Amino acid sequence: MEVKSNIGVVPEGLALFGRLTASEYLNFVGRMYGLDRATAAQRTQELLEFMQLADRPKTLITDYSHGMQKKLAMAAAVIHGPKILFLDEPFEGVDAIAATTLKAMLQRMIARGATIFLTSHVLEIVERLCSHVAIISKGQLVAQGSLEELRAGIEARQGVTASGDGKLTLEQIFLDIVGGSRETDRELTWLG
Repeated sequence: MEVKSNIGVVPEGLALFGRLTASEYLNFVGRMYGLDRATAAQRTQELLEFMQLADRPKTLITDYSHGMQKKLAMAAAVIHGPKILFLDEPFEGVDAIAATTLKAMLQRMIARGATIFLTSHVLEIVERLCSHVAIISKGQLVAQGSLEELRAGIEARQGVTASGDGKLTLEQIFLDIVGGSRETDRELTWLG
């Protein structure tokens, strides 16, 4: 239980209770993590305002957009101040303003010593936010390390750099490692 109390999770399926309001849900989650009523209520209000969800207090979660549900799931994952976060596609369906706010929050958590595991198919996000990367292909871990380590390994093997700033991008690294460059040659005959 002690380990679980230090972990926050935003799963792919979100796993929210749709028949509650956001306030009810966050208070419930806070209490489940052992927060006293006053702390849970205070953090709930602060999170609802931070996530821009405070303006519809009586709306049920089931009536929220996907992006609003994603922000609520993120709020629930951090209400107890976890040391470790597991986030599955945390920016999917979230508008640009909210994504910027969430990225800043995550960076502050990291600066305070939190560890964040983030899965994403949007490699630009991973490249901007992550200090270490693990590449999985067909269910197998095929590479891991810092971006610089992965970049150096490929550049040494190829003897070249590929992007305009002289560094391989994470997308180029990923394609080289998983062999995806072959797929870019395929095309649809009617779009030629």
